[in-house]
Amino acid sequence: LVRIIFQVAQNRFRKGIVAPAAQCFMYTDRIRLSQVIINFTNNALKFTSKGSIEMGYRIEEASDEIYFYVKDTGIGIPADKIDKVFERFVKLNSFIKGTGLGLAICRVIVERLGGVIGVESKEGEGSRFWFRIPRSEKIEK
Repeated sequence: LVRIIFQVAQNRFRKGIVAPAAQCFMYTDRIRLSQVIINFTNNALKFTSKGSIEMGYRIEEASDEIYFYVKDTGIGIPADKIDKVFERFVKLNSFIKGTGLGLAICRVIVERLGGVIGVESKEGEGSRFWFRIPRSEKIEK
């Protein structure tokens, strides 16, 4: 699954996407998982005019979870607005295309996959959007 996600990202963005070295197998909804990673990557591309975008994952053996992230050196998010980014219709920049629904949809997907979603950001320095999901199936219906 992870290889498929990185191939999709590589084909779609063709810039700075490096495939992971380690293989990982998991049971999950690959379409929804891909949707979250692609949304994170699209946002990173929209808000990063210079610098870099990095995407990756690590396996957290103790909790049997996978931690995925997309990190950028873009404009970042003001500290007083960071708690609102996963709410519906929240747009922090009215000059950038979008409806303000993408991250809210990501939150719903990740939670239905039994995971947790979050962001760390510093205005003017960039952001790291991340989520953790179980490697074994615990999907809410």
